[in-house]
Amino acid sequence: MKAVILVGGEGTRLRPLTRDVPKPMVPIVNKPYMEHQIDYLLRHGFNHIIFALGYKSEAFEQYFGNGDRWNARFSHVVESEPLGTAGAVKNVESLLDDTFLVFNGDVLSSVDLTGLVRFHRERNALGTLALTPVEDPSAYGVVVTDPDGRIRAFIEKPPREEAPTNAINAGIYVLEPEVVAGMPGARRWMFEHNVFPDLLRAGRPLYATMTADYWLDIGRPVHYLQANHDVLSGRAGVLLPSAEGGIWRGEAVRIDPTARVVGPVWIADGVAIEAGANILGPTVIGPNCRIGAATVSSSVVWAGSEVGAQARLEACMVGRNCRIGDGCVLESHSVLGSGEHLAPATHLLPGTRVPSA
Repeated sequence: MKAVILVGGEGTRLRPLTRDVPKPMVPIVNKPYMEHQIDYLLRHGFNHIIFALGYKSEAFEQYFGNGDRWNARFSHVVESEPLGTAGAVKNVESLLDDTFLVFNGDVLSSVDLTGLVRFHRERNALGTLALTPVEDPSAYGVVVTDPDGRIRAFIEKPPREEAPTNAINAGIYVLEPEVVAGMPGARRWMFEHNVFPDLLRAGRPLYATMTADYWLDIGRPVHYLQANHDVLSGRAGVLLPSAEGGIWRGEAVRIDPTARVVGPVWIADGVAIEAGANILGPTVIGPNCRIGAATVSSSVVWAGSEVGAQARLEACMVGRNCRIGDGCVLESHSVLGSGEHLAPATHLLPGTRVPSA
């Protein structure tokens, strides 16, 4: 089967991490987020993956190529201007000749795609949406269904106390080519606001099914950090190699005998952890980083960064090739963009972004 991945825009909510990296290419446990999703799609039998591309499309084309490394077929289709979720799929219409999957490129999920396709076909649906429950539906559009899954209503951002359901659109759809044929071409068009409501008004067979599987929109720093933690803990359903004592060690890693490492921790190739360091999981250390006699806990540090002595990093995110001076403190959910340097004893308060997003 074929899957269309909607590779979104600039990822402004995730800045400064996405200042020079498109959102779906940010590393989760030292591997581009999109690569985790490709592995997931391939496990469910989707062997032709179509990237609907816009912002920094060259990064995807260079990294993923034609799919040979994954024993699959990859197609790259670039839109000249933002076309919206449905417009991006219309832009790849020539590649769609049978039932296909659409997947938002900023969602990390373990939804049972095989079961979703089966549900779709059993009901002879034109389109089927995966739904996921949320605690507060007032920030989303909720989807109301009959007991058999047929969609009855879309309600946009209802007050929490008035919401008839907490089921929201998970951004994962199984569709028939007829859906795309009915869309206007060469214009911005959205599944959520245009296509699905139009099909509902026309009485077409549109269904949805609730999933209890893992689902997370990684579009904000707090959620990006959570995604790394969830992958390390096994909660996200991502397949990882075995680890000794919850510690994954790459090649040419040097850990001083006096350093303390408490898993789950992923330590990539070429990392040096010096005497007196404390690395406390869930934490990810990228390739060729150097950690001095510092404490790094519940954090993500990208490739080539250095952390000085007596520094303390707590639940924060550090981009590539950063320099964190001695005695610095980065409090929870602070974010340091790639290439930034912090002078000794700099203190970042919770949620601080450098440079500011």
